[in-house]
Amino acid sequence: QDLAYARLKQGRWRDALQEYQEVIRVNSAPDEVRKIVSELHERHDQQLRFDFSWADFGSDMFITTGGRSRGFFGQHFETQATFNFGDFDAVSRARRDQAYFGEMRFDYHVRRGLVFGVGAGGGHSPARQIFTPAVYALWDPWDNVRLTAQGRWHSLRVDFPQALTEGTLTDQVQFAWSSTLFERVAWQGEYEWTRNLLPSGAASIGHRAEPSLSYIIHKKQPYLSLGYQFSFLDQSDQGGFLNQVSLIPRRQAHFLAGY
Repeated sequence: QDLAYARLKQGRWRDALQEYQEVIRVNSAPDEVRKIVSELHERHDQQLRFDFSWADFGSDMFITTGGRSRGFFGQHFETQATFNFGDFDAVSRARRDQAYFGEMRFDYHVRRGLVFGVGAGGGHSPARQIFTPAVYALWDPWDNVRLTAQGRWHSLRVDFPQALTEGTLTDQVQFAWSSTLFERVAWQGEYEWTRNLLPSGAASIGHRAEPSLSYIIHKKQPYLSLGYQFSFLDQSDQGGFLNQVSLIPRRQAHFLAGY
């Protein structure tokens, strides 16, 4: 069991999985070992998933269908791929368009808790045909702390029908953190910078910050926690962007959440 844990810390998850499975076969392994084996399978087994989403904004709506896959090659290389087709109906703009978009990402797991990734994506709509490079990084400096960063340049904005039909491109940089303190207090959050661009040159710079703090009431099944989240959003308007794409210019919201 100690050898398996050492392999896992080194990022050699295949070797760790074999060692843990041998522990289960030979001994009556504790539930903690069986949980680790289950999590390793969940994290590293080949996966293929079908996605469907439908959103109604009152006068505008969209439907997207697609799929995503994830898998490992060897100990250190991971691939992730997504592909989607969307039907976007912007009644408020008397426009209805279709779009294809997706991304392929390659991650290198240096060791457990240290990952670097690069990706390439693209999108096709009546207003835009675009190539999107992407970068990703994950770092766990301590067992109870995780930091992530990612960025994309010129991706189709597909979360709002008006944005898609008007040909909006988005540059995005996102930072996120999560930490567990004293085994009971979870502190996490995100900061995201975005730049939205229209073919006319109109633009909007956005800032979004969402810190949260929660208390873990019951750590075992059934898991129970109670927390607070603050959400802040600010969107600037350059060249009349918000007159063409009706994004929320500013928002401050407070949430009480539990799960």
